Amino acid sequence: MGIYENESWMELPDSLMRPGGFKLTQRLLDVSGLAIKSWILDLGCGLGGTVDYLNTLGFRAVGVDCSEKLIQHGRIKYPNADLLVARGENLPFGDKTLDAVLAECSLSTTKLQIVLNECARILKKSGKLLISDVYARQQTDKNALHVIEVGNFIRRTKWEELLDLCGFKLLLWEDHTAVWKKFLAQFIWESGSLAGLIDCAKAEQVINARPGYFLALAMKQ
Repeated sequence: MGIYENESWMELPDSLMRPGGFKLTQRLLDVSGLAIKSWILDLGCGLGGTVDYLNTLGFRAVGVDCSEKLIQHGRIKYPNADLLVARGENLPFGDKTLDAVLAECSLSTTKLQIVLNECARILKKSGKLLISDVYARQQTDKNALHVIEVGNFIRRTKWEELLDLCGFKLLLWEDHTAVWKKFLAQFIWESGSLAGLIDCAKAEQVINARPGYFLALAMKQ
């Protein structure tokens, strides 16, 4: 069972299924320059709340998620949203068919390089990749023996390296760790603990990685 299928997640208001809610979604759309009626894929769409939101703004949106359970719930909650069961490693779209891919707190849960290559495959030339996700804020120190990267938390330099390797040009990076902290507080308030979000056995390592949250815009080259 994926973390988003955890009952703690399922019971949260839809806007709490990732940090920042629709405010960060709108920020990404604002900086993307996407025209109305652009085709946007919501990668890891969960229940489909963002797909529904994009449709109301005039975009043509489709959502994919590997969880059949979430898609089934989403089709009931958002009957007009186009939601598909699919994995990011094997997206059911032709080459160069979409204008943008939106990935909100989803890429870090996947085989990142494979999924980024898939995003590049389905995007048109100069198509946009809109990301909000977690990262490790600990910086490289010349005197440090190592830099901690644990689980889903990798450094900004690693994100940039993978984006470049997969054919993307990074246009914008913003730190939004404040919304991550607020999200953690809300999650604890709603569910009683962080057990459904962070592996307690790795809690100390996660803390040492100084986890943060970022927003990024990249373009297919």
